[in-house]
Amino acid sequence: MLHYVANNFNASRCAVVGVGVDQNALVGFAQSLELATAGKSGTGSNYYGGDARKDTPGNMAHVAVAGPGGAVSNQKEALAFAVLQCALGAGPATKRGAVNGPFGKALSSALGDANARFAALNASYADAGLFGFVVSTEAQNAGKAVDALTRALKSGSVSAEDVNRGKALLKVAVLDAYSTDSSLIAEMGLQAVLTKDVQSADALVSAIDGVTQQDVQSAAKKAGSSKLSVGAVGNLAHVPYASDLA
Repeated sequence: MLHYVANNFNASRCAVVGVGVDQNALVGFAQSLELATAGKSGTGSNYYGGDARKDTPGNMAHVAVAGPGGAVSNQKEALAFAVLQCALGAGPATKRGAVNGPFGKALSSALGDANARFAALNASYADAGLFGFVVSTEAQNAGKAVDALTRALKSGSVSAEDVNRGKALLKVAVLDAYSTDSSLIAEMGLQAVLTKDVQSADALVSAIDGVTQQDVQSAAKKAGSSKLSVGAVGNLAHVPYASDLA
C-alpha cells in the first residue's frame, strides 16, 4: 500500500480546487499537503476485449457490452462519444420518460413490451475509453436484447436528428454540472486532474456545438467495428460471449 501511494499520490496526479474560497488560502492549503513532485510514470492503456461473467441465482441478467471509446486527452473525440451516448440513449431525461434513439428502437423491436432497462455506456479516462451499452432484462430475453443492441452499435449509423438531440441533451448535462457548487467542484476537479485545464461552461457548450454528424459516426464506427468486451452477472444461460458478437 505504501508503495502504491508513493507512486500515485503525487503532485502530477493531484488537483486542489475550490469554489468560493480565497485563492491565497487555497494555495496555502495545497502547499501544506507536501505531496511528492515525482512518481512512477504511467503507461499507456491497451484494449484487448474479452469476457467477465458471474452466474448467480435468479431470473434476471445484467449485461454490459463495450468497445474502445474516446480519451479525455482528445477533447474532440471525447465530445463526439459523449454526443453519441446521448444520441443512442443514455437514459430518460425526465422521470418515467421514454428513451429515444437507435438503442431504444432496436430493443423495442426485439422485445416488444418485455421488461428491460438499458442505457448507452460511455467511460472516458485520461488516455483511453470504453463505449457500448448496459442492459438488464429477464434471463430468457437477454440473448435477444444483447443481439439487438449490438447490431445497433455495430451499424455505425447515426442520423442528423439523433445527433442534434444528443448535442442538446449533452449541453443540458454540462450546464447542470456547472449549476451548483457541489457539482461544479467535482467537475473542476475531474478536468484539472485529467486534462490539466478547467474550461468554462460556455467554452464546453461551444465545443459541443462544433461536433459534426461525421464526428459522431466516426466514433460509432470506432466502437462498433472493434473486438467487443462483455461483462455480465445474473442468470447467464442466454447471454452470449464476446466471440459470439463478432
